[in-house]
Amino acid sequence: KSLNVPTVTLGMELGLSTIADTIWRLGVEEEMDLYPAMTLGAVNFSPLQVNQMYQTMANNGRFIPLHSITAIMSPENDLLWNFDTPAEQRVDEQATYLLNYALHKVTLDGTAKSIRKRFPNINMAGKTGTTDDYRDSWFSGFDKNILITSWIGKDNNQPVNLSGANGAMQLFMAYQQAQEPKSLVRRFPSGLAISHFDTATGQLSKAGCKDTYSVPAITDALPPVPKKCF
Repeated sequence: KSLNVPTVTLGMELGLSTIADTIWRLGVEEEMDLYPAMTLGAVNFSPLQVNQMYQTMANNGRFIPLHSITAIMSPENDLLWNFDTPAEQRVDEQATYLLNYALHKVTLDGTAKSIRKRFPNINMAGKTGTTDDYRDSWFSGFDKNILITSWIGKDNNQPVNLSGANGAMQLFMAYQQAQEPKSLVRRFPSGLAISHFDTATGQLSKAGCKDTYSVPAITDALPPVPKKCF
């Protein structure tokens, strides 16, 4: 739902230096000023840098530098050079799965739910972004094979009067409409399980209790499951 207050609260509890370190591990090589607004994306990144960050997340936490050339061939079709940098596991795969699960939910009933309406049989994931006074419209999204980051803005930083959903996300959907998008598939990592939480309190709940919701969770991070419903 793109709620700012819980995002800032969680970010401050984790620590701004922890957030910055995670962004660096995701592949953004940029010095950042540590202030609370960075928890909402108030950082000076280019679309290419944002795309690198989401590429690592979409790739289950494995970092591969973005590149435009994969191979160079001779006139005789001999291989002269090819990109062969191995993937590096930069982020925990369990945590990345949960993040991508949340990004998938954004396209089902969140700020990017128009994607499911346009592609009812294709699972995708993504995140909208809108800056103050509608100066910037952002969207990063992916299916099984393709990751796209789109941005709409003006060089003079004047408002474009577009949110992430009705601006940059429309570019994403138009691009995907011209492709044959493949439904997102995710391997369920070991150490995860479907867990149940009380809707009102967010506390861990026993399976089968009323007013609960079920989502994947890292089992080692959870307290013991209550023996009875509350």
